[in-house]
Amino acid sequence: DVSGKGVSGAIVMSICRSVLRVEAPACLSPATVLRKVNRILSRDLSEDMFVSVLYMILNRKTHELVVSRGGHTYPILNAGSGEPSMIKSAGMAMGLADTASFDDLLEEKSVMLKPGDIVMAYTDGVTEAQDSHENEWGVLNLVKSIQTTALEGRGAAAVATNVRQKLMQFVGDTPQY
Repeated sequence: DVSGKGVSGAIVMSICRSVLRVEAPACLSPATVLRKVNRILSRDLSEDMFVSVLYMILNRKTHELVVSRGGHTYPILNAGSGEPSMIKSAGMAMGLADTASFDDLLEEKSVMLKPGDIVMAYTDGVTEAQDSHENEWGVLNLVKSIQTTALEGRGAAAVATNVRQKLMQFVGDTPQY
């Protein structure tokens, strides 16, 4: 998620994506990759621009999910019918501080997934969406939407569809702010 809008934000996103694609295949540590990307990207960011990143690697054989978060929202782990929880890891957005501070703060968290677990990654644009009275949709509504679909035993596509439908119902005709 890049701060700012328009062409400059799109260009920074494109650069970030390209650097990630170059660095990621050679490394199975999300934090190491984000540190490398930050070193490259931060040199070209203006003072008023930053990039938040959530980078996760899933080992499909062991079901281990490794998460590193460069200032992005915490992913939500909903264990089927269990209580949802945030996968919390320290980290700041790229471009907010010097590379040494970014490197020191960034960490990885590892989670073992079980059959039926759902991990939801999202941007603050989802939880901060507003209705006509300027009420935010919030994390609680997001979690409720995830749980509703998870309890029905439906998959990731159904969860995403339900979240989108519930969000659009909440927002109605209100334009993005």
